[in-house]
Amino acid sequence: MTTTTTTTAPAATLGRRPLGNYVMLLIPLAYCGILAASLAVQFSGELPCELCLMQRWCMLLVSVGPVYAVQRIRRGRLTPHDVSRGLGVTAVASMLGGLISLHQLTLTNLPGHHGFGPVILGLHTYTWALVCFTLTVLYAAVHLMWPAQLAPQNTRAAGAPERLVVGLYVCTTLLVCGLAVLQGGFHLDFHTFRYELPHDLGLL
Repeated sequence: MTTTTTTTAPAATLGRRPLGNYVMLLIPLAYCGILAASLAVQFSGELPCELCLMQRWCMLLVSVGPVYAVQRIRRGRLTPHDVSRGLGVTAVASMLGGLISLHQLTLTNLPGHHGFGPVILGLHTYTWALVCFTLTVLYAAVHLMWPAQLAPQNTRAAGAPERLVVGLYVCTTLLVCGLAVLQGGFHLDFHTFRYELPHDLGLL
């Protein structure tokens, strides 16, 4: 006599996204939105300084881990090691970005100094960057304390939102890096008030 056993797939694979999957989508989506706002300020005529550019690059690095996890989810190959590696990159990049933001904040925290750049809800953009980096590090810590509840999982629900977030991240990365090269030119001199690359090429 033979017996057949049936295995029941986890609830996460039956169509709904676990909480961790939403977080993996939210982190790059939020940082891409922040970068889009910073690019809007740049297109209005205010070029970023070296510290601002470094904070932008840190935001891109923060999103590398979640985007990697999302890609693995799309292929149904996400493992706990993928989540750990991605979360580690996110935490390190967030701490580095937070230190850069804090350094810029201390440079402007002088008597009679009103800071640089636009003010949003009473805070400068680099202050908001510090807040975002800090919140991301806190999430990484919370994730480590409750990994079972917050871990993303492979799910059949992966589809359009995952493709949208990955595509948005790729486009944002290309735009941020491309504009940085345009501003810095061949010498990568970012302490400038103009786009150096056209001048280096002799176009202007």
